[in-house]
Amino acid sequence: MKKNNNKITVLFLVLCSLFIWNSSYACSCIGKATTKQELKSSDFVFRGTVIEESTFVIDTLFGDEYVYNTKYKFKVQSIYKGKKKYHEQEVIITTGVGNGDCGFKFEKGKEYIVYTNWKNKYYSAGKQVEKFLYTNICKRTTSDTETEETEIEKYIKPCKWVSP
Repeated sequence: MKKNNNKITVLFLVLCSLFIWNSSYACSCIGKATTKQELKSSDFVFRGTVIEESTFVIDTLFGDEYVYNTKYKFKVQSIYKGKKKYHEQEVIITTGVGNGDCGFKFEKGKEYIVYTNWKNKYYSAGKQVEKFLYTNICKRTTSDTETEETEIEKYIKPCKWVSP
């Protein structure tokens, strides 16, 4: 009987370990930064409307395991921080798909204030790729644009796009 109890105990410990290891990859945000803190820690902050969405697969180091990210194209109305390396009024933002990967789910046609950072890897152990702008649910990105813009303007004035 003792042999069976040992097997059950070992099985229980293995299952618990798998659960803990698996859940360690889930998204967790530690508090919400103030507007001032988020402006300081973000590389590029803008107000824009989502005009396009596409999901893509990331090559992983884990063989046949698939990881997805989403790219959103925005029409930019204002820039609060950062230099825009493009002359167009559009910018592409990458994020996870949601469901535990910290991805922010944007809605096409909706306006947001987006806080982003430049990255050159899709995940920490991944290979380097061309630099891209990234955001997630831990940033202050919001669709409450009027309230957030009022907060931002306490610290900086936006650069508005003027149509040609």
